[in-house]
Amino acid sequence: SLGSASNAFNNLHLDGAAYVGGNVGIGDSNPNAPLVVNVATDANLAVQNTGGALQLQGINDAKNAFTSIDIAGNPITFSPNASEAMRIDSSGKVGINTTTMQSTFNVQGVDGNIANFSYPAAAVEFKILAPTVNVIRLDTGTGDALALGTAGTERMRIDSSGDVMVGKTSSDNTTQGIKLDSSGYA
Repeated sequence: SLGSASNAFNNLHLDGAAYVGGNVGIGDSNPNAPLVVNVATDANLAVQNTGGALQLQGINDAKNAFTSIDIAGNPITFSPNASEAMRIDSSGKVGINTTTMQSTFNVQGVDGNIANFSYPAAAVEFKILAPTVNVIRLDTGTGDALALGTAGTERMRIDSSGDVMVGKTSSDNTTQGIKLDSSGYA
């Protein structure tokens, strides 16, 4: 045999294609699966090159369906280009551009931009900005209104012209509710 628990070796170099028939252990002298990464029935870890990107896949034994991958660590960090960009700690808090999480979801913006949410199919956009010191601005895309609601019902709206409506969704004068006109009239 090439190597076994009683005949182990430290380095192996293969030049060209190779087939290993039997169990392979990395850091394990007594593997009980084809690869130590295989931890249970239908729990295999595959490393693939998909479209030029490295992809880790959890796959079943037949290699025809994906299975879940449980990533464990405390914290779990994501570091593109060797610089931490995101982390998830053991309590489930997520931090983007920050390692100090004080709530469930924490985002530390860069250059005044904190978050941008968009839904291209409906051509809507919502932004959270910090344009100057001590100012947080909620912003929408061009032509979008900003609405606030409670109990699943819209209660207040700021339209794209700056008019504020409370208890109504249109700036016309035919519906009940309060309108504060951006020119200063109520």
